[in-house]
Amino acid sequence: MRRAPGPYEKGGNTYYNVTPLDGMTDEQAESYLREYNHWILQVLNIHEAIPGHYTQLVYSNESPSLVKSLFGNGAMVEGWAVYAERMMLEQGYGNFEPEMWLMYYKWNLRVICNTILDYSIQVKGMTEEQAIKLMTDEAFQQQAEAEGKWRRATLSQVQLTSYYAGYREIYDLREELKQQQGKAFDLKTFHENFLSYGSAPVKYISQLMQDK
Repeated sequence: MRRAPGPYEKGGNTYYNVTPLDGMTDEQAESYLREYNHWILQVLNIHEAIPGHYTQLVYSNESPSLVKSLFGNGAMVEGWAVYAERMMLEQGYGNFEPEMWLMYYKWNLRVICNTILDYSIQVKGMTEEQAIKLMTDEAFQQQAEAEGKWRRATLSQVQLTSYYAGYREIYDLREELKQQQGKAFDLKTFHENFLSYGSAPVKYISQLMQDK
């Protein structure tokens, strides 16, 4: 769980809680730790903290538009965190170690699986058995992770689809601007410009950036 200061308390404290293993059986704890291993935890911290959610929310609070800060678009917020994972590895985080990239691709497969899972449960009547099979056999997730995701997917709708939807929009926008600007494209400038519009839908951030 993560908490970042909101637009009305910009100087507030922030914290980031790690899920404790208390109450888990040895088998459950091992399954959980196999899922969140040394490599995955690094990707997770990029996603949840810097330059993922925490960074994005700090920039969002500085937006001159309170509407964009208060009524955040889920796909933009989650999409940025997913985009940050790939961007960091592209820029050399982890020294291009094959283990890091392998675990990143497993993590990214989870993002895609989330979308399939949510749609299949809400629209196509996917059963728990089918969902667990999809996650463990086709997305290589541990049993503990798959069971937790089933509970999450049946208690919410749409949120699980926001990760891939937002990531794809942000990544495609970056690549489009790189094509347009050629050698003039600067990654840091793109990031700061993109984040300056608060937590608005990527569609409208894209329009505002390209209208400049």
